[in-house]
Amino acid sequence: MSTTGSRLDRPLSVGLKIWVGAVSIFLISPILMIIPMSFSSGRYLEFPPPGWSLQWYLAFLSSPEWMGSLSTSIIVAALTTLFSLLLGLPAALALARGRFTFRPLFFSAIALPIVFPVIALAVSLYYLFSLLHLIATPLGLALAHTVLALPVATIPLWAALRQIDQRVEWQALSLGATKLQTLATVTIPLISPAMITAALFAFVTSFDEVVVAIFLTGGDTVTLPVRIWQGLRFEIDPTVTVVASFLLVTSVAVLAAVFLIERFAAGSVSQRGGIAWKPAA
Repeated sequence: MSTTGSRLDRPLSVGLKIWVGAVSIFLISPILMIIPMSFSSGRYLEFPPPGWSLQWYLAFLSSPEWMGSLSTSIIVAALTTLFSLLLGLPAALALARGRFTFRPLFFSAIALPIVFPVIALAVSLYYLFSLLHLIATPLGLALAHTVLALPVATIPLWAALRQIDQRVEWQALSLGATKLQTLATVTIPLISPAMITAALFAFVTSFDEVVVAIFLTGGDTVTLPVRIWQGLRFEIDPTVTVVASFLLVTSVAVLAAVFLIERFAAGSVSQRGGIAWKPAA
Protein backbone atom coordinates (compact mmCIF):
# COMPACT_ATOMS: atom_id res chain seq x y z
CA MET A 1 0.00 0.00 0.00
CA SER A 2 2.86 2.34 0.78
CA THR A 3 4.46 1.53 -2.59
CA THR A 4 1.26 2.42 -4.40
CA GLY A 5 0.94 5.61 -2.39
CA SER A 6 4.47 6.65 -3.23
CA ARG A 7 3.86 6.02 -6.92
CA LEU A 8 0.74 8.12 -6.79
CA ASP A 9 2.52 10.92 -4.96
CA ARG A 10 5.51 11.05 -7.31
CA PRO A 11 3.77 12.54 -10.39
CA LEU A 12 2.04 15.13 -8.19
CA SER A 13 5.34 16.09 -6.61
CA VAL A 14 7.09 16.45 -9.98
CA GLY A 15 4.17 18.41 -11.40
CA LEU A 16 4.15 20.70 -8.40
CA LYS A 17 7.87 21.34 -8.78
CA ILE A 18 7.42 22.17 -12.46
CA TRP A 19 4.55 24.54 -11.62
CA VAL A 20 6.54 26.31 -8.91
CA GLY A 21 9.52 26.62 -11.23
CA ALA A 22 7.39 28.05 -14.04
CA VAL A 23 5.74 30.59 -11.74
CA SER A 24 9.12 31.59 -10.30
CA ILE A 25 10.58 32.14 -13.77
CA PHE A 26 7.51 34.18 -14.76
CA LEU A 27 7.89 36.41 -11.70
CA ILE A 28 11.67 36.78 -11.77
CA SER A 29 12.37 37.15 -15.50
CA PRO A 30 11.09 40.76 -15.81
CA ILE A 31 13.29 41.73 -12.87
CA LEU A 32 16.36 40.01 -14.28
CA MET A 33 15.92 41.84 -17.59
CA ILE A 34 17.07 45.01 -15.84
CA ILE A 35 20.63 43.74 -15.35
CA PRO A 36 21.53 43.15 -19.05
CA MET A 37 19.78 46.40 -19.97
CA SER A 38 22.13 48.27 -17.63
CA PHE A 39 25.08 47.12 -19.81
CA SER A 40 23.43 48.32 -23.03
CA SER A 41 25.36 50.39 -25.54
CA GLY A 42 22.14 51.98 -26.81
CA ARG A 43 20.84 55.42 -25.95
CA TYR A 44 17.37 54.25 -24.96
CA LEU A 45 15.77 51.53 -22.86
CA GLU A 46 15.54 48.44 -25.05
CA PHE A 47 15.77 44.68 -24.68
CA PRO A 48 17.74 42.84 -25.87
CA PRO A 49 20.55 45.41 -25.82
CA PRO A 50 22.02 46.29 -29.22
CA GLY A 51 25.50 45.98 -27.73
CA TRP A 52 27.42 45.93 -24.48
CA SER A 53 28.96 48.89 -22.73
CA LEU A 54 29.72 50.34 -19.30
CA GLN A 55 28.66 53.83 -20.34
CA TRP A 56 25.64 53.98 -18.01
CA TYR A 57 27.66 52.77 -15.03
CA LEU A 58 30.20 55.50 -15.74
CA ALA A 59 27.35 58.00 -16.08
CA PHE A 60 25.97 56.90 -12.73
CA LEU A 61 29.30 57.14 -10.95
CA SER A 62 30.12 60.53 -12.47
CA SER A 63 26.72 62.12 -11.82
CA PRO A 64 26.54 64.40 -8.76
CA GLU A 65 22.76 63.95 -8.67
CA TRP A 66 22.88 60.16 -8.56
CA MET A 67 25.76 60.11 -6.09
CA GLY A 68 23.93 62.59 -3.89
CA SER A 69 20.82 60.40 -3.95
CA LEU A 70 22.91 57.35 -3.08
CA SER A 71 24.42 59.19 -0.12
CA THR A 72 20.98 60.33 1.02
CA SER A 73 19.58 56.80 0.76
CA ILE A 74 22.43 55.35 2.81
CA ILE A 75 22.14 58.03 5.51
CA VAL A 76 18.36 57.69 5.77
CA ALA A 77 18.54 53.88 5.80
CA ALA A 78 21.23 53.93 8.51
CA LEU A 79 19.16 56.28 10.68
CA THR A 80 16.07 54.16 10.08
CA THR A 81 17.96 51.04 11.16
CA LEU A 82 19.16 52.74 14.33
CA PHE A 83 15.72 54.08 15.25
CA SER A 84 14.05 50.74 14.45
CA LEU A 85 16.39 48.82 16.76
CA LEU A 86 16.10 51.39 19.54
CA LEU A 87 12.30 51.14 19.40
CA GLY A 88 11.98 47.53 18.30
CA LEU A 89 14.02 45.95 21.08
CA PRO A 90 11.96 47.45 23.95
CA ALA A 91 8.78 46.64 22.05
CA ALA A 92 9.89 43.03 21.54
CA LEU A 93 10.82 42.76 25.23
CA ALA A 94 7.38 44.06 26.21
CA LEU A 95 5.68 41.54 23.93
CA ALA A 96 7.82 38.59 25.00
CA ARG A 97 8.18 39.35 28.71
CA GLY A 98 5.27 41.65 29.52
CA ARG A 99 2.05 40.50 31.14
CA PHE A 100 -0.28 43.42 30.50
CA THR A 101 -3.89 43.47 29.39
CA PHE A 102 -3.49 45.26 26.07
CA ARG A 103 -0.59 43.19 24.72
CA PRO A 104 -2.55 41.93 21.64
CA LEU A 105 -3.59 45.50 20.89
CA PHE A 106 0.02 46.64 21.29
CA PHE A 107 1.19 43.96 18.85
CA SER A 108 -1.53 44.98 16.37
CA ALA A 109 -0.42 48.61 16.60
CA ILE A 110 3.18 47.64 15.80
CA ALA A 111 2.12 45.44 12.87
CA LEU A 112 -0.38 47.98 11.52
CA PRO A 113 2.01 49.60 8.99
CA ILE A 114 2.25 46.23 7.20
CA VAL A 115 -1.43 46.33 6.22
CA PHE A 116 -2.08 50.09 6.35
CA PRO A 117 -2.19 51.76 2.89
CA VAL A 118 1.19 53.36 2.31
CA ILE A 119 -0.28 56.25 0.35
CA ALA A 120 -2.57 57.15 3.27
CA LEU A 121 0.39 56.98 5.64
CA ALA A 122 2.42 59.20 3.30
CA VAL A 123 -0.30 61.86 3.19
CA SER A 124 -0.74 61.92 6.96
CA LEU A 125 3.02 62.06 7.56
CA TYR A 126 3.37 64.86 5.04
CA TYR A 127 0.80 66.95 6.92
CA LEU A 128 2.41 66.22 10.31
CA PHE A 129 6.00 66.76 9.19
CA SER A 130 5.13 69.99 7.40
CA LEU A 131 4.01 71.36 10.77
CA LEU A 132 7.27 70.17 12.33
CA HIS A 133 9.41 71.52 9.45
CA LEU A 134 10.78 68.05 8.72
CA ILE A 135 9.94 67.95 5.02
CA ALA A 136 12.97 67.45 2.74
CA THR A 137 15.24 66.49 5.64
CA PRO A 138 17.03 63.16 6.17
CA LEU A 139 15.79 63.06 9.77
CA GLY A 140 12.15 63.46 8.75
CA LEU A 141 12.42 60.78 6.09
CA ALA A 142 14.20 58.44 8.52
CA LEU A 143 11.46 58.90 11.10
CA ALA A 144 8.82 58.15 8.46
CA HIS A 145 10.68 55.05 7.30
CA THR A 146 10.98 53.93 10.91
CA VAL A 147 7.20 53.63 11.02
CA LEU A 148 7.38 51.24 8.07
CA ALA A 149 10.45 49.35 9.29
CA LEU A 150 9.41 48.92 12.91
CA PRO A 151 7.28 45.78 12.30
CA VAL A 152 10.01 43.98 10.34
CA ALA A 153 12.51 44.84 13.09
CA THR A 154 10.31 44.00 16.07
CA ILE A 155 8.87 40.67 14.94
CA PRO A 156 12.24 38.85 14.48
CA LEU A 157 13.40 40.16 17.88
CA TRP A 158 10.16 39.08 19.52
CA ALA A 159 10.44 35.60 17.96
CA ALA A 160 14.04 35.27 19.15
CA LEU A 161 13.17 36.38 22.70
CA ARG A 162 10.44 33.76 22.89
CA GLN A 163 13.04 31.06 22.17
CA ILE A 164 15.34 32.08 25.02
CA ASP A 165 15.19 30.10 28.23
CA GLN A 166 14.35 32.78 30.78
CA ARG A 167 16.09 30.79 33.50
CA VAL A 168 19.40 32.02 32.05
CA GLU A 169 18.30 35.60 32.70
CA TRP A 170 16.98 34.70 36.16
CA GLN A 171 20.34 33.16 37.04
CA ALA A 172 22.10 36.41 36.10
CA LEU A 173 19.66 38.38 38.24
CA SER A 174 20.11 36.00 41.16
CA LEU A 175 23.88 36.51 40.98
CA GLY A 176 23.47 40.25 41.53
CA ALA A 177 23.21 41.63 37.98
CA THR A 178 20.75 44.43 37.38
CA LYS A 179 18.10 44.15 34.69
CA LEU A 180 20.09 46.45 32.44
CA GLN A 181 23.26 44.41 32.96
CA THR A 182 21.34 41.20 32.25
CA LEU A 183 19.98 42.72 29.06
CA ALA A 184 23.42 43.84 27.90
CA THR A 185 25.43 40.76 28.88
CA VAL A 186 22.93 37.91 28.52
CA THR A 187 19.85 38.73 26.49
CA ILE A 188 21.32 40.81 23.67
CA PRO A 189 24.22 38.38 22.97
CA LEU A 190 21.71 35.52 22.77
CA ILE A 191 19.51 37.34 20.25
CA SER A 192 22.37 38.95 18.31
CA PRO A 193 21.60 36.98 15.11
CA ALA A 194 18.01 38.21 15.27
CA MET A 195 19.23 41.77 15.85
CA ILE A 196 21.40 41.58 12.74
CA THR A 197 18.44 40.21 10.79
CA ALA A 198 16.20 42.99 12.09
CA ALA A 199 18.81 45.61 11.17
CA LEU A 200 19.14 44.25 7.64
CA PHE A 201 15.37 44.17 7.13
CA ALA A 202 15.01 47.72 8.44
CA PHE A 203 17.84 48.94 6.22
CA VAL A 204 16.46 47.44 3.02
CA THR A 205 12.92 48.59 3.87
CA SER A 206 14.14 52.18 3.94
CA PHE A 207 16.58 51.80 1.06
CA ASP A 208 13.91 50.54 -1.37
CA GLU A 209 10.95 52.67 -0.22
CA VAL A 210 9.54 55.17 -2.74
CA VAL A 211 5.92 56.16 -1.93
CA VAL A 212 6.56 57.93 1.38
CA ALA A 213 9.83 59.31 0.04
CA ILE A 214 8.04 60.99 -2.88
CA PHE A 215 5.95 63.00 -0.42
CA LEU A 216 8.72 63.85 2.03
CA THR A 217 11.77 64.46 -0.15
CA GLY A 218 12.73 67.57 -2.04
CA GLY A 219 15.65 69.79 -2.91
CA ASP A 220 18.91 67.99 -2.22
CA THR A 221 17.20 65.30 -0.11
CA VAL A 222 16.18 62.84 -2.85
CA THR A 223 16.64 59.10 -2.41
CA LEU A 224 17.60 56.64 -5.14
CA PRO A 225 14.09 55.18 -5.65
CA VAL A 226 12.64 58.69 -5.99
CA ARG A 227 15.40 59.62 -8.45
CA ILE A 228 14.50 56.51 -10.49
CA TRP A 229 10.85 57.53 -10.49
CA GLN A 230 11.74 61.04 -11.63
CA GLY A 231 14.05 59.67 -14.33
CA LEU A 232 11.26 57.52 -15.77
CA ARG A 233 8.58 60.20 -15.42
CA PHE A 234 10.33 63.23 -16.80
CA GLU A 235 12.96 61.69 -19.09
CA ILE A 236 13.98 58.30 -20.43
CA ASP A 237 17.41 57.92 -18.89
CA PRO A 238 18.95 54.42 -19.16
CA THR A 239 20.97 55.23 -16.05
CA VAL A 240 17.91 54.13 -14.07
CA THR A 241 18.65 50.53 -15.09
CA VAL A 242 22.03 50.79 -13.32
CA VAL A 243 20.39 52.06 -10.14
CA ALA A 244 17.63 49.46 -10.37
CA SER A 245 20.26 46.73 -10.74
CA PHE A 246 22.09 48.13 -7.73
CA LEU A 247 18.91 48.05 -5.62
CA LEU A 248 18.15 44.53 -6.83
CA VAL A 249 21.61 43.25 -5.94
CA THR A 250 21.37 44.97 -2.54
CA SER A 251 18.05 43.29 -1.76
CA VAL A 252 19.33 39.87 -2.83
CA ALA A 253 22.48 40.36 -0.75
CA VAL A 254 20.38 41.20 2.30
CA LEU A 255 18.24 38.09 1.84
CA ALA A 256 21.36 35.96 1.41
CA ALA A 257 22.86 37.48 4.55
CA VAL A 258 19.69 36.75 6.52
CA PHE A 259 19.75 33.14 5.30
CA LEU A 260 23.40 32.72 6.31
CA ILE A 261 22.76 34.31 9.71
CA GLU A 262 19.88 31.91 10.37
CA ARG A 263 22.03 28.94 9.36
CA PHE A 264 24.85 30.15 11.60
CA ALA A 265 22.48 30.70 14.51
CA ALA A 266 20.97 27.24 14.07
CA GLY A 267 24.46 25.71 14.01
CA SER A 268 25.46 27.59 17.14
CA VAL A 269 22.37 26.38 18.96
CA SER A 270 23.01 22.77 18.01
CA GLN A 271 26.63 23.01 19.17
CA ARG A 272 25.52 24.41 22.54
CA GLY A 273 22.97 21.68 22.87
CA GLY A 274 20.11 24.16 22.76
CA ILE A 275 20.50 25.18 26.41
CA ALA A 276 20.14 28.93 26.00
CA TRP A 277 17.58 28.78 23.22
CA LYS A 278 15.29 26.10 24.59
CA PRO A 279 11.76 27.42 25.32
CA ALA A 280 11.19 28.14 28.97
CA ALA A 281 9.29 25.50 30.87
